[in-house]
Amino acid sequence: MIKIYKKLISYAPEKKYLLVMTIIFSVSSALFQIFSFYYLYKFLLKIISNSEMEYLMNSSVRVVSFMFCGALLYFLSLLVSHLFAFRLETNLRKYGIDGLSKASFKFFDMNSSGVIRKQIDDNAAQTHTAVAHLIPDNIGATLMPFFIIVLGFFISLRVGLIMLFLAIVSCILFTFMVGNKEFMKIYLSAMDKLSSETVEYIRGIQVIKIFGIDVRSFKQLNEAIKNYAQYSLAYAYTCRIPWVLFQEMFLGIVAILIPLIINFTDYKTDSCQTLTELLILFFLSGVMFSYVYKVMNLSMYLYKAQ
Repeated sequence: MIKIYKKLISYAPEKKYLLVMTIIFSVSSALFQIFSFYYLYKFLLKIISNSEMEYLMNSSVRVVSFMFCGALLYFLSLLVSHLFAFRLETNLRKYGIDGLSKASFKFFDMNSSGVIRKQIDDNAAQTHTAVAHLIPDNIGATLMPFFIIVLGFFISLRVGLIMLFLAIVSCILFTFMVGNKEFMKIYLSAMDKLSSETVEYIRGIQVIKIFGIDVRSFKQLNEAIKNYAQYSLAYAYTCRIPWVLFQEMFLGIVAILIPLIINFTDYKTDSCQTLTELLILFFLSGVMFSYVYKVMNLSMYLYKAQ
C-alpha cells in the first residue's frame, strides 16, 4: 500500500504537503471523537443515577463540542485530500496525453481507442477514491478501533474485553472477505476489459444501427460480459459467509449480550453502572462497525489506483 501511495505522490510532488495536512486533521478528528465518547459515557452514567442538572449540562456541552470539532476536522481532512486527488488526476491525464502525442502509428494499431481512452481518462479517475477518501478513512479506521478498545478498558474490564473481541473477529472475517489476491487481479482485469470493450461498442453504435446488427457481432464485448458475470458471481460466493457473520455479530450484539447481562448481573449493587455500560457498548460497537465497513473495499480501490 505504501508503494502505491509513493508512486501516486510522485505525479504531484508539489502538493505533497496536502497529504501531511490530511493525516494531521484525521488523527485530530479521531482524538476529538474519542473524547466525545468518553463524556457521553459520563453523561449517561450521571443521568441514570439521577445526578444534578448542572453536571449533566456541562457533560452534554462537552459531548457536543468534541463531536463538532471531530466532524469539522474530518471535513477539513476530506477537503484537503480532495484537493490533492484532483491535482493528481489532472497531472496523470497530462502525462498520458504527452505520452500519446509521442506514440508511433504502431501503438495505435496494437491498442484500440477504447483501451487508450480508458487508460488516460477513466484510469486517472480511479485514483480519486484511493486518495481523496481512503487516506482519511484509513487513518480513522486504523486509530478509532484502537482508541475504542482503550476507552472500553478505561470504562470497565467487561466493555474492553467485548470491544477487543469484536475487533479481533472483524479482522479475521475481513481477511476472508478480501479473498485471494490472484483471483482479485483476474476479477478486476475482467472489469477493466468490460469497460474498455463497452467504450468500443458505444463508439460503433452508429454502424450497428445502420447495418441492423446486434451485440453478439461484437464477440470480444460479448465474451467480456460473460467473463465479468462469471467472476462477479464467484467473488460474491466467496464473500457471502464472512459478510453475513460480520453483520450478524455487530447488528445482533443486543440479542447476544442482553441474556448474558440478565443472568450474570447483580442489580442490587451495580444496576446503574451495568445499564450505562450496556448503552455505551451498543454505541461503541456501532461506531466500530461503521469504521470497519469503510475499508471493506480497500484492496479493490488500491488495485485500481495501482
